[in-house]
Amino acid sequence: MRTYLQKTEATSLGGRAEIVEFSRAPGKFYLRIYIPASGDRPKRYQHKQMPGVSSMEEAQAAALDVFVSLNQIVQPSKVGATTGGAIGAASTQKKKDKGLPINDAFNLYLKEQQERIGNLTGVNITERVFNNRVYNIHQQLKPYCQQHGINRTTDIKLDSFDRYPLFRPNIKKHTLRTELGYIHTFLVWCKRKSLLTVDATLLFDELIKLPDLLGVDLQANPPFNEEDWIVFNRELRDWVKEMEGLMPGQNWHNPRVYHWRHMVWTLFMVLKTTGMRPVEAFRLTWQDIEFERVVRPSKSSQEKRITIVHLQIYDDKKTGMPREVTANCADRLIAWRDRVDAYTSERLGKKRKDTDLIFGCYHNDGKPYTYSNISRAWRDIRDRCEDRFIGPRNTKTNSYTIYSLRSSRVNELVNAGVDPLVIAKQLGHSAQTMLKFYQRGDIRDRAIREAVIGTIPFGQKKAERQRYTSETITKEISKR
Repeated sequence: MRTYLQKTEATSLGGRAEIVEFSRAPGKFYLRIYIPASGDRPKRYQHKQMPGVSSMEEAQAAALDVFVSLNQIVQPSKVGATTGGAIGAASTQKKKDKGLPINDAFNLYLKEQQERIGNLTGVNITERVFNNRVYNIHQQLKPYCQQHGINRTTDIKLDSFDRYPLFRPNIKKHTLRTELGYIHTFLVWCKRKSLLTVDATLLFDELIKLPDLLGVDLQANPPFNEEDWIVFNRELRDWVKEMEGLMPGQNWHNPRVYHWRHMVWTLFMVLKTTGMRPVEAFRLTWQDIEFERVVRPSKSSQEKRITIVHLQIYDDKKTGMPREVTANCADRLIAWRDRVDAYTSERLGKKRKDTDLIFGCYHNDGKPYTYSNISRAWRDIRDRCEDRFIGPRNTKTNSYTIYSLRSSRVNELVNAGVDPLVIAKQLGHSAQTMLKFYQRGDIRDRAIREAVIGTIPFGQKKAERQRYTSETITKEISKR
């Protein structure tokens, strides 16, 4: 059993290797590298003597050069657990594994990913996730590898993807982080198959560097202010009426497009009143919603009843937990349900089922629309009225996105004084994440109320100061 005179972490290698001095060989320093488990091979260590080094300080300075030189000697599958293993592997340099052609690696990777769709015996993925990975490989990663000379998996170096942000210069940081995440998944697969070089394997965490999100990056999906939402909502309704033949001077009507636009209208209202993610709304079926009649508080003696809706989300991919969202969009959903019943019966000769998707394409066996279809509709409506937007405060952009409906709902609930834990539960986030990414609204009105009503009159003693809560402030304002 080896005993060490000295053993310390190689600081330049980020804790992935150590510098050791053995008791049986004093004055000689070795780089001790950890080799993770791969396939049926257990984890192990490799030792490489550091020539020309006589002190720990010199060893620290030479650690990185020695580590990189190991890639010219041995591949992961040929690493030995002893010093002799590394030296002996040098004689096999002529048989050095050259990895796998990158296009073959792409094909094998996607084939395995496709086999995971709905596979209940292992870690499965959804068809949507698979399609996103296919798109990333063919539209982003493959062109990048061709442009930067990555022809084999062993061409992947520690700095191979440092230039990826320059390859995709006009996208937002959120999108860039998502694309790099898909690339990271592919590299994990390459690592598991022992297709990477030694330095890429041991310093794997250095291959992909995600850009940090700054405060300005969190403003990518600004919430609607009240004035801009009125403008957008009116334009949305006019956009629907265009296909109904009700616009001034219009004498034509397209039933199929009119039905589609009614669906988009309903979808946007549901997203605005629930704060759901679009992909969650796409998965909703009619059996996932429940209507309830409740009493709305009123100052008059006569009770007023309204209908609300409870929506069940069973496949929350962020938290892994089902959740329920309650919202005041029941009337719009009921109107859409009645329209679907009439449209499918009269034009398609079908009957709506409870298992059908609420926002499915009934001309395509009820399958969901793609996100790009909905995005195009959003941009069409937004671009028509964008020049009339005031724009949100505290942000440099007024380019509202579909996710602005989500942040708008959060902003409404926060300004209404709803408990952040309740808001986070409805959104499927932790309270900290919710407040960081979504609650970025305008607090001017609340600040004015605090400044006007909550001001302590000058000259009063501490015991005489009146304390105000959010509830009392709201009541005071309502009396005026």
